[in-house]
Amino acid sequence: MSERFHRTRLATLPFTFSWTGAVGFQEVDAAGVVFFATIQGYFHEAMVRFLDDVGLPLAAQLRSGAGLAPLVHAEADYRSPLRFGDRFTAGLVDADVAGSRVTLGFRVDGPAGLAATGHTIHVWVTPDFVKAPLPEALRAAYSSAAAR
Repeated sequence: MSERFHRTRLATLPFTFSWTGAVGFQEVDAAGVVFFATIQGYFHEAMVRFLDDVGLPLAAQLRSGAGLAPLVHAEADYRSPLRFGDRFTAGLVDADVAGSRVTLGFRVDGPAGLAATGHTIHVWVTPDFVKAPLPEALRAAYSSAAAR
């Protein structure tokens, strides 16, 4: 993992884009805390809402058939539990574009403070899954979400 997307650094960055929600009953495990994969869902939702916010809705991009950005790596570090009904804020804290690859850094804050950090790496490909440069509009949007 690069130092740029290390959990300690991600924990200290302000949100460049965020959304708030509440933990749903279906998102907790038998121990009553958010199931580990749910955090990745919060990260993904932050990306989708960010793209909507900058006028590049993911649904429209997928329908256009211009290309895809499949996930090739995901990781998360869990710092404090979230439980059913807890309010949380999740969002982007950093982004880096290099050629066809985009790395997104995320944070989730809950009632006890920092709940999780993590990052995902996506690679832009043509509909035939051949690597291609990220479209300029996406490059600009993600560059705007980079930590300053």
